[in-house]
Amino acid sequence: MPTIKDIAKRAGVSHGTVSNVLNRRGNVSAEKIKLVEQAAKELGYQINSQASQLRSGTSRHICVIVPRIDMTKYSELYAGIEQELGRQEITLELLCTNGLEYVEQRLLSKALSRNPTAVILVSSLLKNKASVPEGTRIMMLDRYVKGFPKHSRIRRRCPCIRI
Repeated sequence: MPTIKDIAKRAGVSHGTVSNVLNRRGNVSAEKIKLVEQAAKELGYQINSQASQLRSGTSRHICVIVPRIDMTKYSELYAGIEQELGRQEITLELLCTNGLEYVEQRLLSKALSRNPTAVILVSSLLKNKASVPEGTRIMMLDRYVKGFPKHSRIRRRCPCIRI
């Protein structure tokens, strides 16, 4: 697999310039951008998204937790989320609780351990306060969970979700 240094050598630029072009930052001339992109294409370079996420400390991963995927409203919800976020190159992980509170608690912990960008949750925890670390981006859909602020839920259909 080609590296940034390989691209820099082929394009005749510094590896810092290659990094700036690939990460779409910095002040790089249009000519150098074209050289770098052409060299990257010729070499078959692909960005390692996991390495990029580790370096930046960010994730482009969202967990979607639903009670049942075999119910039309939840499968349509997931399909809509997947369609929109797929355009933004955000990966999704679908977790299904089968409507069981203890399974939801376990899956929510599993999801949070992966440090996702956000969690989209249709909760089965109708009476218990879910334990979610402060600062976690969580979107509640369809239901209210005691302990979460009311503005964290959405009761109507959303045509799309933007992150």
